[in-house]
Amino acid sequence: MRFDSATIRPTIAIIKMMSAVCDKEPTQLTPLYDVVDTETLNQLFAKSKRCQEEDYIVEFSYYSHQITVESAGIIEAQPLSAEGGDDDDPC
Repeated sequence: MRFDSATIRPTIAIIKMMSAVCDKEPTQLTPLYDVVDTETLNQLFAKSKRCQEEDYIVEFSYYSHQITVESAGIIEAQPLSAEGGDDDDPC
């Protein structure tokens, strides 16, 4: 999923994506701030704050998925394997 941090915060994009992946309303999901510092994540990817020449990635698990947020404006959710021992709630 692509996002433009000038128009949507990455945390909102993640919730929208996982709402679709899990087939749940956004309000039914565990708050994202329970698994990642949402304020820092939003600040890190804010267009006015980041250097256009630097590439970086943030990864964390949420609802048995590996969430990857890239500075290029890409968010991905890959299911974690059953052997991974993930403690997150499955979708």
